[in-house]
Amino acid sequence: MDRQLPTLEGASGLDQEWLSMLKIVRTFMRDFPSLNILLEDEETKDRTLLMFIGLTVDDINSSPPATGFSLGTLIDRGYTTLIVYGTIVHTLESLLLQSTRNYLNWQDGGHMVGLQDKAPMLRTNIGYFRDLYTVKTKQKKISDSITSALVQGGGIHSEYWTLHGYLWE
Repeated sequence: MDRQLPTLEGASGLDQEWLSMLKIVRTFMRDFPSLNILLEDEETKDRTLLMFIGLTVDDINSSPPATGFSLGTLIDRGYTTLIVYGTIVHTLESLLLQSTRNYLNWQDGGHMVGLQDKAPMLRTNIGYFRDLYTVKTKQKKISDSITSALVQGGGIHSEYWTLHGYLWE
């Protein structure tokens, strides 16, 4: 299981899966300096996106039924889209925290102006992607379990199976 999150120092130590996933997520989010005219930079740095990819891998593995797949195994099993969605959820939640922390509004001459007031848009996007991510993760886990049970005769057991085996042995 991937317990240690990769860093960009000595990027040669990063597995190809991590670098590929970083590129896929950044492309999906369209987070490039040429498209971020006001920032003239990427909004989310590589290191931060790698951390969010790691959190997503951990989240997928800890969603019932619990698994211990590495990023490469999840990609091989068809979880790429879910990893992208989960990474986006973590990224948007982080941006929401930053946006609310840096919020400033003032009023002058009957006009109210707010800086960093992206919170409503961020909440909407978080809700959309979180719902999509949650539903698709559940569907994928169920599908994997059924496929594994039919093909290999095993399946991915739920926590109830573990409890039953513990109590009755």
